[in-house]
Amino acid sequence: MGEINPNQKIIDIISKSITFANVPGFILVALDLNKEIVYMNPNGTYILNDNISPIGKNWFENFIYEPERKKIEIEFESSISGKINQPIEECFVICSNSERRIIRWFHDVLKDGEEIIGVIYFGEDVTSRRYIQLELRHRIAMEQLIAGISTTFMDISQTPDLIEEKILDSLANVGVFVNCDRCSVFLFDIKTSKLINHNEWVAENVDPSKNKMLELSDTDFSWLSDHIKEQNIIFASKISDLPKNIAPLEKILSKNPLKSLLIMPMIKKDYFYGFLSLISESNEINWSNLDIKLLQTIADLLSNVFSHIKIQEEKRIAQNRLDFFNKAIETSGIGFLMSNFKGKIRYANQALMRLLGYDTLNALEGKNWKEITSNKYCEILEKQIYPILLQEEIWMGEIPLIGKNGKKIETLINIFLVRNRNNIPVHMAGIVTDISDQKKGQIELRKSQRRFMNLSENFPLPFAISNKKGKIVYLNPKFIDTFGYTLEDIPSNDAWMEYAYPDPIYRAKLYENWKKIEAGIKNPQINNVMCKNGQIRRVLFQEFEIGDDELVAIAEEVKK
Repeated sequence: MGEINPNQKIIDIISKSITFANVPGFILVALDLNKEIVYMNPNGTYILNDNISPIGKNWFENFIYEPERKKIEIEFESSISGKINQPIEECFVICSNSERRIIRWFHDVLKDGEEIIGVIYFGEDVTSRRYIQLELRHRIAMEQLIAGISTTFMDISQTPDLIEEKILDSLANVGVFVNCDRCSVFLFDIKTSKLINHNEWVAENVDPSKNKMLELSDTDFSWLSDHIKEQNIIFASKISDLPKNIAPLEKILSKNPLKSLLIMPMIKKDYFYGFLSLISESNEINWSNLDIKLLQTIADLLSNVFSHIKIQEEKRIAQNRLDFFNKAIETSGIGFLMSNFKGKIRYANQALMRLLGYDTLNALEGKNWKEITSNKYCEILEKQIYPILLQEEIWMGEIPLIGKNGKKIETLINIFLVRNRNNIPVHMAGIVTDISDQKKGQIELRKSQRRFMNLSENFPLPFAISNKKGKIVYLNPKFIDTFGYTLEDIPSNDAWMEYAYPDPIYRAKLYENWKKIEAGIKNPQINNVMCKNGQIRRVLFQEFEIGDDELVAIAEEVKK
């Protein structure tokens, strides 16, 4: 008999274990000594998505991921030489649709007696399991990174001189974690629309020259910042995938080709501080949802840092102002007091004591807010004003105070926080302005307005009031009853002329007469006025000024 083909011998060996070869979810591949596939079970064909028969194909060239191919081939050569028995291991295989899957392999030699005729690979598809494990490890590492950065900035109040160093350390940690080449922070002054600061970490073997983003003009930065605020985030694994309408970036990218880019806004309480930028100049980065969440969290952490710096600067300015106030308080005619958050008064200047009727030095110290204002306003202080102060630093409004004699005094109080060196609010201070006369003036004004309205509503003749710009500001009821026109009909003197004197020739004569009156030439005349209902009334107008800004025209109908 002729010699049996070695490949047939391999198939004969496998056919004796057909149940083993068809275990669901497992791949069974048998190779001959030329590395060609002699047998692949249906599960293997399904997992590798190979619709064409794989028999006869080189296993390593067609299905093993290129970076791992050489190592696996060396192990194959070692196996068929009988030198070593290979352990269980994992590697990537390439499906026909270019998808990569992770297979956990066990392999051994196939023998015909003592002769090695091939190698059998038995593999389990563990792709989903490994990706879950990788994602879990990635998530744990990400949480550790966030926790580390959060801890870094916990003591920035005590170490303000180290803030720049801590920001750079944080950028380095983020850059290494996502494997980018540049990790930068751009700070933007929203008032001046200009870039005001830039911090950057650069990976090793990357040109440490300035970030090409800095070539953007102030106008470009302003435009880009507005775009980021609107779109929230700009990112692309491939630069070609960037939105086409990002014009300023196109100027830079056309000169300096990059691989991947991510720009994340830093916003806190609707205040835009700037943006976090990650650039890869060498490799394309596939930004996962976890990466995006990580970078958003880092951007939020940095926003908190810059918010703290901003608040600290504002407090420093406030302290400088307070120092200035302290020098001027005693000689100022404006009242000033300071109390703790329980309402106990620690200090009141002489102007405030005079306002409240106290003539003894330090007479208000040790007293409580309850002794100088009503219970109602004490409750407002405690439940409404204190919380606003802790959040906004300052509050201004009207609080009526009670003098020594029990008399109510209307005041406008500007209240602000006073903090100690540890930035802890310990007192609140108030600048007190007596607005009693102003209040009386407002009351008198309201009374005058009511008297005017009563007079105008009962005045027997029609009259209108207009300002120097020709806008009619008031028509009394008699005017509306007589002529039928309302302010909606005649909002201006020009509109009145159009309606009341529709004949353009007659109207022109009246304009000439007005010019004479404005020149000081008294020339009273009777006008024929067309009412809204079409009726013609003969009217004599008398005009006189009210103050410097308004003119009153009183109409008297002339009977034929």
